[in-house]
Amino acid sequence: MKATISLICFCTLMPSCSQSNAGASGLSYKCDTVMFVPVAPIPPAAGPQPNIHIDTNVKMSSMFGGTIKTSPPYSIGIDYSDETFTYAEAEFTKLVVTYNDGTDDPGAAAQKLPLRFAARPYEATNSVAGGRIEKTRLLVISGKISGVISQDKPFTLQLEGNFITNDGSKIPFAIKHKYEVQRDKSIKSWSEVMSGC
Repeated sequence: MKATISLICFCTLMPSCSQSNAGASGLSYKCDTVMFVPVAPIPPAAGPQPNIHIDTNVKMSSMFGGTIKTSPPYSIGIDYSDETFTYAEAEFTKLVVTYNDGTDDPGAAAQKLPLRFAARPYEATNSVAGGRIEKTRLLVISGKISGVISQDKPFTLQLEGNFITNDGSKIPFAIKHKYEVQRDKSIKSWSEVMSGC
């Protein structure tokens, strides 16, 4: 079985907050957020490659109405699932965040490379047809590179590195994605926010 890539999903306490209006009564949240979205669909990689997502530091002021905000500097989250138990770690040897005006983010430039993330055992539990419970053991490589995106502007992310196998061999990967900014200033009801978890 080949190693597979999977995106680990987290409940962020909110959906996107866009295109919604809270009623005149009841609890509501004032959203003031940004999201970074790939400009084009990310094509399948020819070889093993970590998944990338942008962590925008979403904060909810309370569980019973208030505000939902994002705040810079933002971070890069990475994850990779290995069902073959092949890889011991992932290392990142290049990290560049370039805005559309050609400037590079100093937060990314300040990172001390290489950055390494070790694999750890993980057991996934899934229910299947007939009510059976199925467990899958695998290795997960995940982590966060903090404080590398300081502006709410479109940018190009370049990441290069290697997966390091258990015998010390290196399998290189290279990632280059362009991101645009989606801004949201809206009002959302309590039920709408909670339904996103």
